[in-house]
Amino acid sequence: HVLDLGSADGSFIMDRLGKRENIGTLLGIDFDAASVKNANATYGSEKIVFQQGDLESDKIEEVLSTFCDEKGIAGFNVINLSMVILHLQNPQKLLRIVRKFAVKNAVVIIKDIDDGFNVAYPDTDGDFEKAIKMCADSPFSGFRESGRQIPHLLRKTGFRNVKLIKCGVNTMGMD
Repeated sequence: HVLDLGSADGSFIMDRLGKRENIGTLLGIDFDAASVKNANATYGSEKIVFQQGDLESDKIEEVLSTFCDEKGIAGFNVINLSMVILHLQNPQKLLRIVRKFAVKNAVVIIKDIDDGFNVAYPDTDGDFEKAIKMCADSPFSGFRESGRQIPHLLRKTGFRNVKLIKCGVNTMGMD
């Protein structure tokens, strides 16, 4: 059973899952109603459902509980948060809720961003540095140093076996 928070149009999670027949259920939640509509049109089925929702709303726990009750499941085996943490005012609140719905031995995958992990050298004209600054200055790009905080947030909310896999941009040695 899969929970995908920040599902957008569903393509990220579905590309990774493919047409696996062993998916029990999948619930995707995203803020953008148009993306949710597209996700349901492309991937929706009896087992795969995308819903519009605000992950910081007090109602999110109720949404997850209702889904689990309707599907007759105890919780989720795989929980994916894709580019979500950087947009939250209180990520710890959502992670506490997520933990309640993670079954024993569940895997939680968080894909987020941290511009501090990115290195572009040489950047003779400062183009990479300018791009990073533009992203940081945009009110829509979120807190772009959230990646380094995620292991601490997970441990603080009771998750164990936390691993940080750094996948930043690194152009050192390239021309």
